[in-house]
Amino acid sequence: MGLFDMFKTKQAPKLDAKLGFACAMIYALESDGIVDESELIRLFEIFEAEDLEIAMDYMKHVKYEDFLKEKNIKPHPVQEEFLSIPDDVFEALYGGAAYGGKSWILTLLPLFRGFYKFRGYKGIILRNKFPDLEREIIRLSKEYYPKTG
Repeated sequence: MGLFDMFKTKQAPKLDAKLGFACAMIYALESDGIVDESELIRLFEIFEAEDLEIAMDYMKHVKYEDFLKEKNIKPHPVQEEFLSIPDDVFEALYGGAAYGGKSWILTLLPLFRGFYKFRGYKGIILRNKFPDLEREIIRLSKEYYPKTG
């Protein structure tokens, strides 16, 4: 270690899948402002202490919005138009062909709008058949939201 190394700004750890998942879980758990003991126990059931330490270090250096950008969560123009609808609008119709991104935008809407920050926020997406739910919604939820049970 050189004489001036102690004054250098430490870089954020490189984001990989494991680190991204750990950060996503921590962000979600702290969204209500309180991380209780049962939530901490759950984290330690899933991750090694060293992994959580690296995730916390990453989060000290990277804002949540930049974390989302680094994970390449970006809507296409029609989805952007849907996102521009004000929150005080109670209902909106968004149709289109299969694989047009409707499920993707609805599943990730709480991330884009920051709803996850409000204690007690809940959302539900329904499908006629479970395989339809499993193919898209559950897969996306597992990818972008924490595995909390």
